[in-house]
Amino acid sequence: MSEKFLGLDLGSKNLKLCVAEINETGELNLLTTIKKEINSFRNGEIIDDEEFNKEVIGFLKDLIFQLGIKNYKIVLSFSSSTFNFQKIKAKTIVENREVSEEDIKRCKQIAKTSLISQNYETIYEETINYFLDNSPTSTRNPLGFEARYLEIELGLIQVFKSFFLKLQNFFKENKIKIDLFLPNPIGASYVVVEDKDKESGCVLMDIGYKTTVISVFNERKLVNFNSFQFGYEDLIKDITLEYGISEIDWLKIVNEFLEDSKNKKSSLKIGKQKISYSNFLKFVEKRILFYFKKREINDYFNKLKENYSLINGVYLIGGLTNLPEIENIIKKSIRILTRKGKTIEGLIEIESGDFYNSLGNLNYFLENYQDKEFWEDFWGFFKNLFSNFFPFSSK
Repeated sequence: MSEKFLGLDLGSKNLKLCVAEINETGELNLLTTIKKEINSFRNGEIIDDEEFNKEVIGFLKDLIFQLGIKNYKIVLSFSSSTFNFQKIKAKTIVENREVSEEDIKRCKQIAKTSLISQNYETIYEETINYFLDNSPTSTRNPLGFEARYLEIELGLIQVFKSFFLKLQNFFKENKIKIDLFLPNPIGASYVVVEDKDKESGCVLMDIGYKTTVISVFNERKLVNFNSFQFGYEDLIKDITLEYGISEIDWLKIVNEFLEDSKNKKSSLKIGKQKISYSNFLKFVEKRILFYFKKREINDYFNKLKENYSLINGVYLIGGLTNLPEIENIIKKSIRILTRKGKTIEGLIEIESGDFYNSLGNLNYFLENYQDKEFWEDFWGFFKNLFSNFFPFSSK
C-alpha cells in the first residue's frame, strides 16, 4: 500500500484534516477531507488532557486503523497568540574560500544557538538574507561564491515551550509520529499565495476562532510574522449579545448570510429581530474597527507599510471569511487591498477554505522535505551497500 500523507490543522474550534497520497506522476492526490469540532485545544494549548485524548488522539488512531494505513507521515499545524518572531544574524569564516553547504549549515546553527530560550521553542526557521564579506548587499544563494566571511539573517518562529512540549509528548506517548510541526498559516501560503505575489510583496492573514496570525512576504521570503489575540469568537460573542441568540443559532444563520450576500436581499432575520442587511454589515464593521484598534492590528499594518512593499495586498483566510463582505470591511480598517484567499490555479481544488492550512501543510512538506528524504535514503542505501563490500572503508 502506498504511503499516505496527513495534513492536520489543529484549531481552537475545529480539527481539519486532509488525507492524500502521491500519484504516478508525482503529484498530490487528495483522498478525503475531515472537519471535526473539538473543545480540548485553545490558542495552541491543550486545556483538557482527557478530552484531547478522546477528540484528537483517539480520532487519529481510529482513522488510521479504519483506512488501513500502514505507512504515513503527519504534518501538524496550529495557531497561537504566543507565537514570537525573531530575526537574528550570525557570521562565520568560509573554510575553503568558497561557500559550501557545510558553511551555510554551520552559520545557521550559530544563529539558532544564540537564541536558545528556556521559555520558547523554535518551530520554524527560514533564511531571509545571505551576506558575503561584510557587504551591505544581500545575495539570494551564496553557494559556490568566493568569500572569506558568510553572514546569514534567519527568521525564527517560536512558541511557549511548555505548551509545545506538552503537545509533542501527547503524540509521542501514544506512538503517533508527527513528522513536522508548523505554525499557521505557513502551510496555507503554499496553496493560496503565488510565488510572484510573494516576490513583489504581500500579506497572508489567517483569522481563526481565537487567534489572528499574519505572515508577510517579500522576495519570496517570510520577512515578518505576528499573532494577535483576536478571532471569530470575539465577533460571535458580540453578535449573540447584540441580537439575543445563542452561538449555535448564529452558526446556523451563517449560511443564510452567505446566500443573502449573493442574492442581495434587503433584510435578514436574526433571532426575533428583522434587520436590514446594510445595518448588519455596519455593526460588523464597527466591531472589527474596535478590535483592530484595541489589539493594535491597525498599528502593526501601518508599520508594515512603512517598511515593506505590499503591492499585492492582503490575502484573507480563516473562519472569519464566512462573513459576507468581510474583506471590504477589513480593507477599510487597515487601508490595504484585501481579498479572500482561494486555491492557486492548477493546484488541488477544495470546496472549503477551512482546509487551506491542512492541505498547505502537505504541499509545504513535499516541497521542502520529501526530496531531501529521498536523497538521504538513496545515499544511505549505497553507503550501506559499499560498506558490505569494503567493511573497513568507514573506519
